[in-house]
Order: sequence, then structure tokens, then C-alpha cells
Amino acid sequence: MVRVYFDVSIGGPPAGRITFRLYPGLPKTTENFRSLCTGERGLGRTTGQPLHYKKTPFHRIIKGFMLQGGDFSKRNGTGGECIYGGKFADESFRYRHSKAGLLSMANAGKDTNGSQFFITAKATPHLDGKHVVFGEVESGMDVVRRMESVETVAGDKPALMQTVVIEDCGEVDDSESDSSDDEEKKKRKALRKEKKKVKNIERKEKKRAKKEKKRVKKEAKREKRRRDEDSDEDKERKRIRRDEDGRSRSRGRDSREERRRGRSSSRSRSRERARHSSNRNRGVDERRRSSERARDGIFQGALDFMMAVDVSVSCCDSGDDSSYSSEDEDDEECKREGADQDTSMVDPEKLRRQLISLGNDVLQLQLSVKVRVHESAWSAKYVFRLDPVSLERTDILEAKIRDLEEELATTKRTMMEEMDKKLKCVTAKSIQPVGIGDEGQILWTSVENAARKENRHEIKTGTAGWYTVTVKVHMQLQVGSCDMELRVNGECVQSDHVSGSTYGICSASLMLNIYLQSDDKLTVVASKNSTNVEASLTAAKIGI
Repeated sequence: MVRVYFDVSIGGPPAGRITFRLYPGLPKTTENFRSLCTGERGLGRTTGQPLHYKKTPFHRIIKGFMLQGGDFSKRNGTGGECIYGGKFADESFRYRHSKAGLLSMANAGKDTNGSQFFITAKATPHLDGKHVVFGEVESGMDVVRRMESVETVAGDKPALMQTVVIEDCGEVDDSESDSSDDEEKKKRKALRKEKKKVKNIERKEKKRAKKEKKRVKKEAKREKRRRDEDSDEDKERKRIRRDEDGRSRSRGRDSREERRRGRSSSRSRSRERARHSSNRNRGVDERRRSSERARDGIFQGALDFMMAVDVSVSCCDSGDDSSYSSEDEDDEECKREGADQDTSMVDPEKLRRQLISLGNDVLQLQLSVKVRVHESAWSAKYVFRLDPVSLERTDILEAKIRDLEEELATTKRTMMEEMDKKLKCVTAKSIQPVGIGDEGQILWTSVENAARKENRHEIKTGTAGWYTVTVKVHMQLQVGSCDMELRVNGECVQSDHVSGSTYGICSASLMLNIYLQSDDKLTVVASKNSTNVEASLTAAKIGI
């Protein structure tokens, strides 16, 4: 298979290569074109010009029709000659002008073929039988389209700045031809494969659309049958509803008649029931009142018994100043406690009693007591459930109260023993500010401890042992400052300096652990500007 090529430029710059494949069966025409591409035949007999398409322009371009060239002598469409000298006859019209990119001979009439040719831009069937088609564009159709689009002037000649010229031409080598053939085959094969794939996709899509159409039709038929069935059911329901409405109206008339007939008899029956109910309610009320009277009698008897044993259950010494809270406080606490019966208001011995009715003639007795020994307090609450049998037997109540009295006495004795083991703490505090000179003066005039009150100018420990001694000094508004000392038997053991201020109260404190004998005396001495000074001293024994 013979292939030739054109290297084309448009307006000067190269535009690309066009490869032509020459058809078989036209040896004279194809050999003429191939030789003119290679330039191997030398000079023409009539023109005297080289028989070669190189540097030959396309002198006529009609967009949408054809592109004509090959006039290597005059370059305007009036010259050129074949390799055989002059013109040669039409060889065959077996190929048709059926598409774009066909290579055909240009002539001035029958049997006037020379060197000029044209490339079709589309199918031109009106040229069949007049011009010999001898090849087609194998590659470079895009270059042909660019050539077709150039601007033209009069006579369909390309404009001067867009001249289309064959810069080089020749025959394609066999190796290049084979490779191009293989490439072309691959392209055609890939194209066929792609077309087949597209056809398969289209076929599958058509099948899917057909199935979907069938499904929609079936669904429409089912929906239509469903609507028909629903309409039949609606008709049946409406008929049944009409029948039921008729029956209900008849039943309503019958029921109204029955109500009218039974209204008179129902009035008489209701009056009879009301009469029996009133008699029954009177009997129930009478029995409830008798039960309440009996329970009140039992309750009052138990309360009278409890009031009669006030002195025997007393557990606190009324003459002791260290007993727990005052009688007014007990009254306030009793008011806050809710109960059916509260007898603490009449109990001078601080034993709080509560009798609560639990129903069914059963009472609940609550005994609450508080014991205070010096600074320690103890409280307890006892709850007894008293049924009618135990309320009638006073010996049971006496036994319960006797047990409570013994337990309270034991508790008080135990607390007194524990208080003897508590930390011993003695304190002293000044009654009023005392001015102190440079030599110093004791600040307090009274001493108070947990058991008694005495008037002294110092603290005596009373018991040998380790003590934690704390001294606090407060100084009112003044300009000057003050020095303070803690002395044991007149010897200074620790001191501090208190700076005065006109804006607020100044204070200082000392704390130390020290071993003291039973007859040691603690003294706090202030010196310098000690006007408006208050002090406090605390000595707490460590351990038992």
C-alpha cells in the first residue's frame, strides 16, 4: 500500500503533516501523484519546471467544499503537467466522492488530468464520473480543517498573510508505513471496541428501560385493582353503616321507651335504698363513737399514770447550774415537735413525753431526755409500743420507767468519771484596760476555770504536767507600740512586740508547750505604751 505525506505551513509557521493513502487499481494516477511528491522525475517536458509539489501553494480553498493545489509551474491554477508529459486520460471512476478527506484529480474536462488535485471537505456526489478519486487522508484531518478555515480573497484564493504552502512532501517509508498501519489498526480496533462497548451499554439501558416500563405498567394495574377493591369495600361499608344506623335508631327508640317505663320504678327503689343506707350509717357512726370513747378513756388513763410518776423518773439535779438548757428552751423545742399529746409543758424535770395514737387502740410512748455534766451533754430517746393490754397493766409501765431511770443514772455516773479524765483548762481575762508603766503591771484581776470562780492576779496550774500556753493581746487605736512578756514565777519565757496603729485594732499572740509544776504561776506583763490594752491567757493540760 502506497502512502505519501505533505508538511504544510499556514501563513509561514508549520501547521502539521497530512498523510495520504493511495487506492489500488489506479496505477497510472497513483504513480503520477507519488512521483510528484518525491520529485524523482526531474524537469517537465512542457513547463521546464521540476516535477515536484515542494513549495507549491494551495491556490483555491472553498470552505465546506474542497481545497485545490498542485500547480507547481504557475501557482495560480492554470499551469502544471503530469509526469507523462502534458495531460493523461481519466483512468477509472470506481471510487465515489462519498466523504470528506478524499484525494481526487482536478481537470478542465474529460481526459485532461495533469498535476493538480483537490481534497474534499465533505461528500460531493455531484463530482462522481467527472473526477477520478485515487486516495484519502489517513492522518492529519485536523490540519485539513485548519487549512479549510483560512481567510480567502477574490477567486477563493487564500489571503496573503494566510497562504497555505506544501513545505515538504514525499513517500512514507515501509517501516514507517508499517508502524503507522499498526497504529492505525490499533486505533481502529480501539474505536471498534469502544463502539461495541457503547452499543452494549445502550442495549442494557434499553433493556432496563423496557423492564422499568413493564414494572410501571404492572404497578398501575395493581393500583387500579386495589382502587376497584377499595371502592367495592367502601360501598359495602356504607351499606353496613346505613343498616347499623337504622338499627341504632330503632334501639334508641326502644331504650327511651324502657327508660320512661322504668323511671317511676327506679325512683321508688332509690328511696328505699336511701332509707336503708341512712339506718346503716347511723349504726356505723354509733359504733365508731363508742370505740373512740373507749380509746380516749384508755389514753387518758395512761396519761394520768404518767403524770403521777413525774418525781420517780427525774434524772437531772434541778439545783445544778451546769444542767442542760433552760426551761424556756425546752418549751420552744416542745413546740417544734408535732405530736398528738405533748406533756412536756407540765414536766418541770426536763423529761419529755409524747403519747401518739397509732390506731386500733394502740399507743406509742416516746421518752426523750438530755443530761449535761459540766461542758458535756448526752441525749437519748426511748420509744415503747403500748397495746390495750399493756395500758391496763400499770406494772408494765412501772418496769419500763424503772429501767429508764437506772440507765440514766448509770450514764450520768459514767460521764462524771470521764470528765475527771478530760483536759484541764484554766483561763484568765482582763476585766478592763489598765495603764502599765515601764516596770510592767498584771493585766487581769479575775480568774475563771471550769469548776469555780476566784479573784486572783495570776493563774496557778494546780497540777504538774505539760501545758499548751496561749497568750493573746489586743491594743485599741493608739500611736505608740507595746512589748509583752510571758513569765513563769516571775521569769520571762517568751516575749513579743505589738505595733500601734491609728486605723484599727492591733493584736499579737504567743503559744508554746511548757512543763509546769503544781505551784507555778503564769503572768503576762506589758511595758512601754500599754494604754488601752486587753489580754487573755489560756493554759491547757496535755494528756490525762
